[in-house]
Amino acid sequence: MEPWFISEEEYNRVSAELRKQASEGKISREEATQKIVEMQQANTMAHIEKSVKEGKTTRAEADALLKKLSYK
Repeated sequence: MEPWFISEEEYNRVSAELRKQASEGKISREEATQKIVEMQQANTMAHIEKSVKEGKTTRAEADALLKKLSYK
């Protein structure tokens, strides 16, 4: 499965929408923040996986980095 990257434009659009929903009381600020963090983590993980696939990073190095970042 190919890593899926979130473009800066998409990230900004989704973040703005989540902040708007929070300001309108549709979701809590904590919920909006958590969703933004999850989006950032997914993007970081995709970049790390791409690095492994391209041979720039070993699987062990990637796993250690993900552990250090406290990602699943």
